[in-house]
Amino acid sequence: MSNERDQDFVNTVTKPGRYNFGDGLFLDVKPLANAVGKYWVFAYNGTKAGEGPRERLGLGNAETMPLKVARRESLLLDQVLESGDSPKAHHDQMRRIGNGKIPTFAQAVEDYFDIGCRLHWRAKGSRAVMRGVKDNYLLEAQCQKLPLHAITYLHVADILEQRVHPYRDVIGKMTRKRLGHTPESLEGRLWDMKPEIGKRILVYINRMVTHYRARLKFKGDNPADRSEGSPLNEILGQPHKGQPHQDLRVDELPPLMAFLTQPQRDPNLLTSDQLATALGITTIAVRNARKRRGLIGHKEPGRMWANASYVYERAEAERVFGRPIPPVTLRADEDLYASIEQMIILTLVRSDMMCKLKWDEIKPRHEGSVQGVIIWDRHKTHRFGYTYGTIITPRIQSILDSARARLARLNLVSSPYVFPHGPTPHGVSNWYKQPTNPNTMERMLRRCLSQIDSISTKDATNHGMRTTFTTWACELNNYDTDMVMITIGHKLPGRSDADLTYLRNVKKLHKRYDMMSAWEDWCYSQCVLPRPQPQALPANVTKLRR
Repeated sequence: MSNERDQDFVNTVTKPGRYNFGDGLFLDVKPLANAVGKYWVFAYNGTKAGEGPRERLGLGNAETMPLKVARRESLLLDQVLESGDSPKAHHDQMRRIGNGKIPTFAQAVEDYFDIGCRLHWRAKGSRAVMRGVKDNYLLEAQCQKLPLHAITYLHVADILEQRVHPYRDVIGKMTRKRLGHTPESLEGRLWDMKPEIGKRILVYINRMVTHYRARLKFKGDNPADRSEGSPLNEILGQPHKGQPHQDLRVDELPPLMAFLTQPQRDPNLLTSDQLATALGITTIAVRNARKRRGLIGHKEPGRMWANASYVYERAEAERVFGRPIPPVTLRADEDLYASIEQMIILTLVRSDMMCKLKWDEIKPRHEGSVQGVIIWDRHKTHRFGYTYGTIITPRIQSILDSARARLARLNLVSSPYVFPHGPTPHGVSNWYKQPTNPNTMERMLRRCLSQIDSISTKDATNHGMRTTFTTWACELNNYDTDMVMITIGHKLPGRSDADLTYLRNVKKLHKRYDMMSAWEDWCYSQCVLPRPQPQALPANVTKLRR
């Protein structure tokens, strides 16, 4: 128990000083820049030639050497001193031969994990990430049984060149099958497909080799060295930074908007969720009606999600349940996703910003002007000291009005977000009143594009819509380039107050309003939708006649 208390003291002590643990063993605690350093020292009175009355030998870092190991080393040196030999000469000899124990690559990886977590990987989540690197890549390497000193840059290159899949499948299995993609066509080098993991592998091996080299258990060049001109750098090359955000062609955007605004399917066909919501029952009751009461249905895939659902004709459902069913054309989450996607296209902001849009960011009369503006507080330009705002056009205002009506209908008024998740028919949801994940919007966009025959760009992203707008505004309509760059939130060189100018100047506001109104007219050019009309004048206002 005493050893455990002493080890706890070593782990928690922070006051600089020297602490005696007996038999010549001392703990030196020294102040560093942002922390304290703890080192084991063996002190003795030298009797050999060249030794002074107070000799000290450094045994190692207390962060990497437990107390029981340090005591074992000090007792051994104390016995050497009593036998009349020099502890310093004995210690140097043991360091030169490396104690005769050379670990294998797997043993070195496993032993260094706790050391690295104490020294380097202290941030939140770092330990879990490095454990995944250790278990999934380093301990599964082909060189795991080789001695540590036999590891070369070729073994490290084999680890980083293994074939792996990308992080996530944003397209979905059904879409890949429809497009003719095979699992092998998605594979690539680990160094290219997962560059962050590749860099962590190099950091792990580099620090591990440095640790064992200091203990004379590794000689030669560091196999994880990727400096300029090194063999490993010549083999791997620069890490793959990912493909640029694919953008739609300008003529492909109106079909997408028409697809988003049309009903999911025939209004006479209802899914199990829609039928349960309309009748106020559970989906289990709908399933029992299908199995026991003769409700006829067939499976049909969804429009904005990958799961297939049973659909039923309205007349068939009314015959089985014996009561009229109110019209329902969209699932609650489909209506939500379609609204977010339209807002992303109309406002040209990033998906994360739109998913987390809050009501307090909407300014109906910004700076006393007639145009409403959305001020994005979480945009990256905020840290540079200037504001990023989006003009509210009639289409955007109609979507915001529909969103507010949805919050009142689903009792979500207490949520600060404009597009929060609503209640589910299956009970409690972890996403209730929480914003949508941006990755969900990416997957939804891919599924929509895969179903539109007139669109050939099946791998477009939401971020690529900004490039589509730039092409439409600058190359096809000759709008001011500075105004276009400000609209998508880019910083103009040497003009830190440019966005404030375009948000405060009445003429600039009108120009941006006209440009964004023309943009939304182009987006909805293939949609059969009534254009929002201006509000009627109050009864006490008389029109002027010429």
